Amino acid sequence: MSIDKDQLLDFLAQANSDAEIVELDLETRPRGLADREAIESLAQTYVEEQSKHWPELAGSGLVPAANAQQLAAMAVPFDRAYVSGNLPIFDNTSLPDGVAVGAAYMRYSDANSNPRSLNQQLVNILRGAARDRMFVPWEYVFADAAKTGTNGHRRGYQLVKQLISRVTYPINTVYIDELGRASRDQIESLNLGRLIESTGKRLVGVTDGFDSSNAMSKMMLSMFAMLHELFVDQLREKVDRGMKDAFKQGKPLYQPGYGYSLVPILGEDGNPVLTGDGKIIQQIVINEEEAAQVRRIFSLFIKEKQSPQRISRLLNREQVANRSWTGTQVRMMLSRPMYDGREPWGKTTKQVDPDTGEVKTLKLSEDKWQWRAMPHLRIIDADQWLAAQARLSDLSRAYDVKDKSVSRGEANPKRLFNLVCGKCGSQMWSNHGGDRKVVVCYKGRDGSGGCTAHASKTVKQIEESLLNHILMQYSSETFVDELLTAANAALMEIASEPIVDVEPVRQLLTKKEAARDRLLRKLESVEDDGMLDKVFATVAKLEREIVEIKSTINQSRIDQSSLTPMQHDDLVALIGSLRDLLYEDVSLAGAVLAVLTGPVKLSQGEPLPGKRRPKWTAEFTMNHAKVFVEIARQRNCPSTDTWEFLSSRSWTFGEAATVDIRMITNAERIAKAAAEMVSAGSTHAMAAVALMVDTETVDTAIRHWEAGRRCYLPPKDLTFRRELPASKVAALADEVVRLVDDEGLSFIAVATKLETTPQVVSRAYKQRKLDETIELAKEGKTVTPPPRLRLSPETHARIRELLIAGGMSYRAIAREVGCDHHAVSEAHKRMKKANAA
Repeated sequence: MSIDKDQLLDFLAQANSDAEIVELDLETRPRGLADREAIESLAQTYVEEQSKHWPELAGSGLVPAANAQQLAAMAVPFDRAYVSGNLPIFDNTSLPDGVAVGAAYMRYSDANSNPRSLNQQLVNILRGAARDRMFVPWEYVFADAAKTGTNGHRRGYQLVKQLISRVTYPINTVYIDELGRASRDQIESLNLGRLIESTGKRLVGVTDGFDSSNAMSKMMLSMFAMLHELFVDQLREKVDRGMKDAFKQGKPLYQPGYGYSLVPILGEDGNPVLTGDGKIIQQIVINEEEAAQVRRIFSLFIKEKQSPQRISRLLNREQVANRSWTGTQVRMMLSRPMYDGREPWGKTTKQVDPDTGEVKTLKLSEDKWQWRAMPHLRIIDADQWLAAQARLSDLSRAYDVKDKSVSRGEANPKRLFNLVCGKCGSQMWSNHGGDRKVVVCYKGRDGSGGCTAHASKTVKQIEESLLNHILMQYSSETFVDELLTAANAALMEIASEPIVDVEPVRQLLTKKEAARDRLLRKLESVEDDGMLDKVFATVAKLEREIVEIKSTINQSRIDQSSLTPMQHDDLVALIGSLRDLLYEDVSLAGAVLAVLTGPVKLSQGEPLPGKRRPKWTAEFTMNHAKVFVEIARQRNCPSTDTWEFLSSRSWTFGEAATVDIRMITNAERIAKAAAEMVSAGSTHAMAAVALMVDTETVDTAIRHWEAGRRCYLPPKDLTFRRELPASKVAALADEVVRLVDDEGLSFIAVATKLETTPQVVSRAYKQRKLDETIELAKEGKTVTPPPRLRLSPETHARIRELLIAGGMSYRAIAREVGCDHHAVSEAHKRMKKANAA
């Protein structure tokens, strides 16, 4: 018995299709496959129409009943064939004699089209097939939904072409509603005609009258193909023209990005304004809630130097907008011109590979973009926008292996300082040493490139050692005098130079501004889109030139002004502003510190005596002139112009510094505060309570201070402050305060009641009133409980009522409540103290 080759291939294809059915994920429907509801509706149309044309087959396996169960069952093989690309098998042996088999193909091109279009096309096709006495089985009904006819790589269309080429279980005719449903590409249409002819099949367009069996079919096919392609070209041109006009008029062309919303335009009657076809006209407005997050993202990126990935993790933790954020999305937001009040259009174009059908999106160069000004939609001011674009550019260069002009540590700082290895000059990378952050040179760790710096160091020790050195420098009166003398000497030298004539530059500025203004006045009369783009580009160029000329004039104006010497008090205030910045928020000082120190070289030396770990030192050069420009700008100091002027003349004032990296102890941190308290008359025990340490730490702190060992780190950064050793104090604190303040008991009485000592009660009371304890300790005083109540709470409440009512003396109130007038006087003092607090 011989086996037909094509039958064997079809059998294997069907077997593979059945085997893969379990693995196919029909929930993830490929583009072009209509949804399940639309497929079941198409199946119902098929059953109803075929029952009319083939009543003898109604209710059979060929034309089943139109119930929900049958329709759902018909949708399954339709989906399976579309997803797998494997043709189904139809056995024509059960058809009546003289009835041939045909196939149907339908398509609509746009997601906004009516999905019922497939049903309407199927009705026409089945009617035409029945006239030819041609039966179209459900297995041979194919369709593509929301797929353009300009691309022949459509799954439903490719299934039809496979069916045409198949030898076994052959079909006679392929029916389409009209030739454009098969293809609107001239070459693809001609290829389809050639396939039909070579396989001896027939192609029929039931509404446009095309029939490949007609003698004139080749000429008709060529004409139809040409007309269909011409129709698409004209349609594309109309759409493009309409989009350009809408863009020019400021209409929304797409769903706006995060930070904006589409809202209806309301008429005078308060109802939405409608177009001629009844659609609501909408406009883009700022969504204030989302805009606040946009401003926050820009602030995190610019001021706190956080990376897009780190910002996305923060937004995900906070579940902002109930969406999933990625670093790429944040980076795209940071470069979205709409936030700057400008909107581009035509940034990309699509390109279709004629052989594979793959659609690629190509980004066009900026000179081909179209722009429109949308100042009412600006969320980010110009300075922030430019700062964000500059940092994005730095990040791009930092992560480009071919560009070494910006390091990753400089562009995306995760630490206060840009740390580099003192051995090989490589970037020091963050790592984890247990629960502590450390930095390490990966080359030294791996022993590559000849680097021997293999050890790691905690980030906290490095940053605190460097910050302490910098703050110590700015706390020195000698430094202030030296800086003041050097700056004023530079000003005197520059003042003696010849004055620059800026009149020619002023004239050039006037001409540029006049040219810009003329172009802006012409914008309203320009109708040609190409000319409009050129005008925008010219205006932008003039704006840049005007900014540069103004900068030159401003600088020259400073040159020509009388340069007054800097004052000592102004410089002290500026240095104080820098210290305040470091004290208030060290993270915001990152930009200042980067300018001040530049790259910091970390070196590993020999271990100290009795130690195993190497000694670490940091080397850097402090550029004070540049840092004062930065801090003066941030704080809007009066001397900002002078510092900028000196910096523009390349004047510098700096020195090389070498700092030992070590752990700064808690005793060093509190030394100044402890010394002030003890000097004011407080005991060491009282200072210990106020500073939340034990007396031994206070003793050590005082010795540090007396030996001249200073710590200049902000007091609020006492991160190593440890808990009090007596946990019982913290446990009793709330009850102690209640018994003393509310019930008027003495420390001894409270101690008796709580079965503890008066010393524990006193410490717990002072610890709970920590702010008051610290302030009094600085004055050499101690916290004392309020006067003890000698009367019942009810009697005191009645005394307070009479005192508030007024009009009665202490003695009269005493007679009223039955107490001594001294008790009334004490109650009045307590009231005054409570009111003052």
